[in-house]
Amino acid sequence: MRPVWILDADGIEFDNREINNIYRTNTVDEFLDNEKKLGIAAPRGLGKTFLIKAKRMIMQNKQGVTCLPINSMVDTISSPKFSDSNSRFFEDYINWKLLWKVSIQAAIIKQYWGYNLNNMIQNTYSEEINFEIKKLLSLNFTRISEYVNYLLCNERKATNIIFTNCNCLDVIINSINTPICAFIDKVDQAFSNQAHEIIGQSKMSTGPRNASFWQFAQLSLADVSYELLAKNTHIKVYYSIRSEALVDAAQISDTFQNMQQYYCELSYSREELHKMYCQYIRFEKDENLYDSSYKVENPSIAFLGIDKIACKYIDNTNEPVFEYILRHTFLRPRDIMDICYHLYAANLKLVDKDNLEDKIREIVNRESQVNLETYISSTEKMLFGINREHIEYLCQLINVNVMNLKYLKYICQRLNENFKDINSFVCDKDCQKAQ
Repeated sequence: MRPVWILDADGIEFDNREINNIYRTNTVDEFLDNEKKLGIAAPRGLGKTFLIKAKRMIMQNKQGVTCLPINSMVDTISSPKFSDSNSRFFEDYINWKLLWKVSIQAAIIKQYWGYNLNNMIQNTYSEEINFEIKKLLSLNFTRISEYVNYLLCNERKATNIIFTNCNCLDVIINSINTPICAFIDKVDQAFSNQAHEIIGQSKMSTGPRNASFWQFAQLSLADVSYELLAKNTHIKVYYSIRSEALVDAAQISDTFQNMQQYYCELSYSREELHKMYCQYIRFEKDENLYDSSYKVENPSIAFLGIDKIACKYIDNTNEPVFEYILRHTFLRPRDIMDICYHLYAANLKLVDKDNLEDKIREIVNRESQVNLETYISSTEKMLFGINREHIEYLCQLINVNVMNLKYLKYICQRLNENFKDINSFVCDKDCQKAQ
């Protein structure tokens, strides 16, 4: 029997057990239980994919609701490619909104009318629909992501014609009178890779422009999702985005004030993370635990055989084992799940009692290093002008847990001195005079 510690939500076959095992906060309840909460926003590692799949599971069990995509729980965009003429075209946020609008509407129209689509267009909307729109609807696509990739790869002139004439799709969409829900996930991952590839080509022209692609791709999806619902309450597009994409959103989107009422921002306190940890242990199968008799009374002993771990640097000092695990994470559920999975996989019941604490330390330290490497890899592409060498040197300089202003100035000065000859890392501040 597999453990509850599953790192990747893509590896979960969703059923009622998974839904019941979700740790519920007010925000989680609001997203899952309110049909008009379309989006879940959070930093990486907080479980957005798990929650949007749970939302899909809930919605598809409602009578009369059609869910897209048909053959998987969520739609994702893989390896988007911009045509040469289109890359500048998408500097404009409005074009991102049109990209999502056209792609979502086309996929829904294809699903709703199915094999009768051509007859419907010919008999009802033949004169209103532009040739390029008809061509778009005739493509053998069923997923929103397929239309997104097609429009990104298309030549700018053809894409512009579609966008200019896409209002005819509104009339068709607004005639739909049965519930249709679409689910879109991992847009941040698709376009962070794309931005990284383009940014490296030219700092002068493409850097700032394509840096915004990552944000525009996500924010525009939230924007269009709200606007489609406002026009037809039968159409609901559920999505996940990174909360970082919402920075300065009010200056980018004219409808942000309205749109923000339709998504939830996810976060967890330390207390909530502890409750989540305990809940998962209580849901764990007995055979996967160290001593299942402690499941309710003391979940840490049930899982690991200990509930406190000695501090190796301060004599006669112990800390709760969960706190020890937590301070080796970025306070993200994903990190906790990763460490706990490897603690489970180590089969601690076979470890000698005298060596148990050392074995737990070894696993926690090893996996926290892996999580750090993963975190750096996922963020360094967004830190323009800073590479792995800079980050690793900075980490070497920070060798204490508490830093005062004097120590911060020392680190800043050392960092600048070490990279002063690198054009991509220039600081014009005087560290010693900084306040």
